[in-house]
Amino acid sequence: MLSLVILGFITGGIVTWWGYYTPFIILGSAIFTIGSGLLLTIEVDTTNWKVYGFTIFAGSGLGFSLQNTYMSVQAVLPQSTLPIGNAIVMFSQTLSGAMFLAISNSVLSNGLVTEIAQRIPGIDPSTIVNAGATGIRSIVTGDDMLTLVLEAYNIAVRHVFIIAVVCGALSFIVSWGFEWKSIKGVNLAAGMA
Repeated sequence: MLSLVILGFITGGIVTWWGYYTPFIILGSAIFTIGSGLLLTIEVDTTNWKVYGFTIFAGSGLGFSLQNTYMSVQAVLPQSTLPIGNAIVMFSQTLSGAMFLAISNSVLSNGLVTEIAQRIPGIDPSTIVNAGATGIRSIVTGDDMLTLVLEAYNIAVRHVFIIAVVCGALSFIVSWGFEWKSIKGVNLAAGMA
């Protein structure tokens, strides 16, 4: 999250100075997709620094591109339709975030139930799901069983990262359709009716 905020500020400054936002949207989509792909490589025994690094890398991609969608609206739309354009961008980002949070939660829960049922037939998968990631160590006894549960969690989380990779790749493809227009000399103030 911090990388998203920091690079959002830096990118905003560069775009204001240089004038072009489209390269950052394209680059950010590519970086996010690669970062999400790197998160797919996480195993149970992956070191924390790799997990943090991959997360920072993926967040950097979002920092490059997320806020620039508002600049693109302000550079391309006429002044009278700016509030509508910004509202549509904000609505789309909020709705997609809420929608994919629900989808990801469902994918994680269903993947965990499936993996637990396949790996450890003697344990009730709903017990593990209800315990949550931080509570499994108090429920599961024995190192061998804990390893199997952690591997099941790892595979279920990977399924969630697949969604992120696909969404990132789609955003990368779509980002090539952004208009290459400079914001230099454009009044980026809110539109007036």
